[in-house]
Amino acid sequence: MVLKILKSEKGFGLIHVLAVLIIVSISITGLVFSSAYARYKAVENYHYRAALLACAEKMEYIKFFNRGQGKIPTFDQSLYTNNTVILDDEDGKSVKGTFNYHRSGAVIDNSIAYYVEYYVVTVTLKWEEPSMMFFPPKQRQISLREDYFRRRDT
Repeated sequence: MVLKILKSEKGFGLIHVLAVLIIVSISITGLVFSSAYARYKAVENYHYRAALLACAEKMEYIKFFNRGQGKIPTFDQSLYTNNTVILDDEDGKSVKGTFNYHRSGAVIDNSIAYYVEYYVVTVTLKWEEPSMMFFPPKQRQISLREDYFRRRDT
């Protein structure tokens, strides 16, 4: 009976159509997922670049404020007036980042010189990536560091 059905080849056209339909469905689903992932990564990289520029701006301001030779780096009070920045504002959904500033105490590294000390100034920006399609929200941060070397009072 089975040999008779196989020899008649009835219904094989339907099987070919179903196989092609499954292959096309899988490939279209892969294209949709990959394009959604590419869009998500492009938006994430845009936010990262915007955060990097915002941190670089704050770091340049700190360097300008502390441009004197031999000065211990300090933070101007105008830094604290606006601690948030908008990284993106698309479709009424803003992506906001929050700045954090830190200055270390004097670090003495004898491998450089015993009479040299340096201070580490760090600017950190934290933000939350919004959810897109099937990607959940994600916390991100970027930090920039600047070292200030000065002659130590001995």
